[in-house]
Amino acid sequence: MLNRFYRNCSGNIAILSAVMMTALAGMGGLVAEYGDGLFNRIEDQRLADVAAVAGATNYAENTSVSAMNATVSRAATLNGLASSAAVASLVPSPTGDGNQAVKVVVSTSVPLQLSRLISSNSALPVQAAAYAEIKPSSTDCILALDSTAAQAITVTGNANVQAPHCDVVSDSSNSDAFDVGGSSQMTTACAIAVGGFNVGPGLTETSCTAPDAHAASTPDPYSSVPALTAAGAGGSGVCVTVPPLPAILQPGNYCNGLSISGSTTFSPGLYYIDGNFSIQGNATVTGTGVTFYVTRKGTTSIAGNVTATLSAPTSGTYAGILFFGDRSATSSSNNQITGNNGSMLTGVLYFPTQLLTYTGNSGALTTCTQLIADMITFTGSTAVSNACSGTGVNPFTSPGQTYASLVQ
Repeated sequence: MLNRFYRNCSGNIAILSAVMMTALAGMGGLVAEYGDGLFNRIEDQRLADVAAVAGATNYAENTSVSAMNATVSRAATLNGLASSAAVASLVPSPTGDGNQAVKVVVSTSVPLQLSRLISSNSALPVQAAAYAEIKPSSTDCILALDSTAAQAITVTGNANVQAPHCDVVSDSSNSDAFDVGGSSQMTTACAIAVGGFNVGPGLTETSCTAPDAHAASTPDPYSSVPALTAAGAGGSGVCVTVPPLPAILQPGNYCNGLSISGSTTFSPGLYYIDGNFSIQGNATVTGTGVTFYVTRKGTTSIAGNVTATLSAPTSGTYAGILFFGDRSATSSSNNQITGNNGSMLTGVLYFPTQLLTYTGNSGALTTCTQLIADMITFTGSTAVSNACSGTGVNPFTSPGQTYASLVQ
């Protein structure tokens, strides 16, 4: 009886058909639901792209991660998803160009129905990512840090300041924070002030269509650079004696100030000058990889028919800084930089708490000059450029002077 039952093939086709139909239904469901997943991924990618650009635009304007996250979450809810479906993070740009980017990952899922006949999964996870890079529309080369002073940036007399490829910025909230008066002229990519402007037809902008008043404050880009000490300049702080000129000077502690009126070569390194630092007369001075730190007891002056060819270090703590005025000095200290057509100053002229007067044809041949001081006054024809690649100088950008670009 049992042998007959085992040998009986009646009904096998029906059983196999039932099994195969279940498998076929599951496979058909998997194909259909996987198609839904592909459609969802296209939609998720679209949302990731939009949210990344929106988040990067917000961060460029506000430099706030929380505001950036809120913008991305809002983009998710406007597209019918939970706010948690889009997650943003601030990361280095995948282009490797040193800029920041906003990465947005959008995660959703497709419920599985028929395909559950052959799978234990209840949903198919779907994910898409996008990167929007925050790129500077222009970089700054002149920055007055005083937060309240009138005429923190001043172009006066018959001055003609040419900085067509970089921005000029006043952090002052005064209604006359940025002043281009009389017959003076200034050409800049963008004129920016926390406060207001007093400018006439002498101001020309090559990138912006109008002066940017009531802008966000631009932070001091060198605020974290420590003050130099006498010992830090080398030689354990021993006072250096200046030999008769012409001479080749060495880095170290110039405890009685430093006055140059003849041909001088500065060897690479750090110069700590405790007193006035002056280069005057018909002096011709050269120096590569040098930083001059002047204490509060003195000021920096380059005057007369001086030809100065000086460049800052390209690496190290003081990379890019050519002149460094003691932060404990006050705005009553006036540093005056004047040079003839052959002068070339490459680096940052940094006097964060003092006045800087830039006169004559200072830096006419320079391809990389940043001027950062408490207040800055121009009284002569001056050219300033910010082509700083390879010089150690880090170009910086004011808040809001950036744009978002989808890169991946």
